[in-house]
Amino acid sequence: METGPTGYASGVRNETSYYLFTHLEFSVAHNGDNVIAVNLTTDARQRIKLMPGVPAQVEFSYSATWKETNVKYIDRMSLYAQAALNDQSVEIHWLSIINSFVLVILLTSFLAIILMRILRKDFARYMEDPEEPGDDEEVGWKRIHGDVFRPPPYLMLFTAMIGSGAQILTLSCGLLILSLVGMFYPGNRGALYVAAIVLYALTAGVAGYFSTDLYVQLGGQRWATNAVLAAGVFTCPFFCVFSIVNLVALYYGYP
Repeated sequence: METGPTGYASGVRNETSYYLFTHLEFSVAHNGDNVIAVNLTTDARQRIKLMPGVPAQVEFSYSATWKETNVKYIDRMSLYAQAALNDQSVEIHWLSIINSFVLVILLTSFLAIILMRILRKDFARYMEDPEEPGDDEEVGWKRIHGDVFRPPPYLMLFTAMIGSGAQILTLSCGLLILSLVGMFYPGNRGALYVAAIVLYALTAGVAGYFSTDLYVQLGGQRWATNAVLAAGVFTCPFFCVFSIVNLVALYYGYP
């Protein structure tokens, strides 16, 4: 019994047949003297059936077809990027996107309505009779204003982490924008790492600005020390974890 091209058996016994394709077809796209892309296919009509334990004499053949293309040599990797995307079934689930978008809008609207109702009641009570006894007593949301606007105990570390978070957010947005404009190709695996390192160095001023600005607003005095801490609050732990992981990999013999 043989298995047909569609995968359905044509007999009763469920067996698997093995075939060896003996003819290879090369399709070479070139632009002048530069090879842009090479595609390899087989001819399903030229094959032999392999039998276990039975020797077979095989004669291989090939054919080559040269095709002129307008793609430049420096843009040759774009063809592989398009092929990688075409091989995957890229489907946009519009219903899920709209559902998530509407859900976020509804939750935000409900929260805004609740907050506006609470604040409107407080403002209406305060505006009715400002001289009424007992108005000086803080009620509702005004009770926590002392805790909200109180500087944290570790002010320098807190502001440094906020500045580092702003830098990482800017770095992520930059990488997404570069990906959208087609700067990264599947064939160049190191491009993303190089871009991340360069963008992290260029966005160091973002961490320093947000960190020192918030530090000074909350009453800090050593803004220069805070800027240095903001530069190392992410890189130092990251370097330590990176070194430990690589030492463990080297210990177990991984390259």
